[in-house]
Amino acid sequence: MAKIVQHGMFGDDRIAYAKGGDYKEHLTFALNAVKLAYEKSEDEIVTVFFSGGKDSTAVLGIVWIAIMQALIPRESVRVVAIDTLLSHHTWRKYVVSTCARFGLLSQSSFIFGDYRLFLKGIKENGYPYGVRGHKFGAYVPLKERAILRYVNRVRRKRGVRNITVLLGIRKWESRNREKRELVTLYKSQRQVCPILWWSERQVLDFLNDFNIPISPHYNDSVGNGDCLCNWSRKIDYNTMLQVASPEAKWILQQANTISLQHHGYGYGQTPANRDTLEQLRMFWKSDDGNWLCSSCEQ
Repeated sequence: MAKIVQHGMFGDDRIAYAKGGDYKEHLTFALNAVKLAYEKSEDEIVTVFFSGGKDSTAVLGIVWIAIMQALIPRESVRVVAIDTLLSHHTWRKYVVSTCARFGLLSQSSFIFGDYRLFLKGIKENGYPYGVRGHKFGAYVPLKERAILRYVNRVRRKRGVRNITVLLGIRKWESRNREKRELVTLYKSQRQVCPILWWSERQVLDFLNDFNIPISPHYNDSVGNGDCLCNWSRKIDYNTMLQVASPEAKWILQQANTISLQHHGYGYGQTPANRDTLEQLRMFWKSDDGNWLCSSCEQ
């Protein structure tokens, strides 16, 4: 039996949430979270940030169920896919087909990361190299800045202080995500995580039972395909270039060349200089080095 915990808050409303058990016990509480997200939003709109990975696909599936059960109106939903420009060559096709599957294609859009800032970071710091292995991640230039630009533009357009967003974050993904709350106010976003307590097995069972296809990119990379920086410990450099979109291939080749020229090591390589290695380790562990996505945090 699932343990019910009090986790997260919308104003004065507290959400009872399921911990443990199978996904069916979690689903009722996830639907309730989506319903409250809509009801407590300042403009009666909820935005799903969609990466194309299994977790955000599950959230989109839960939103679809909420629509089918008349918990929220279809017109209240917006789907935003963050295009890092470092994607798998079939990533965009999967995003579009999934949004169409749920009848949300007309309410979906793409926002784009800043690859120039990403390359600047590589030039200044080299490929991220961490204590637990090679980490080629750039969350801030490729994802967060694009998200913040979108959030600020929407806030001005709608005349609201915060927008309500749904995220496919789970506590078991990384140490940083263990600290997440069900509802968090962050940089003008009321972030709601409907599957926060779900295990990976529960996510996969949910998708399977509702016949929701998983991104085919996992077959290539064990990653969702939205950002090749997630794959640095899973595939080699040449394989990564083979599965990359044309623009991603060009950017990754530039990043590899820049790191080799300025730091003496490239993708998947260990810095030979001990001082360089220790400097990089300290940088990527510091607040200034908070560039890493969940796959690199693990």
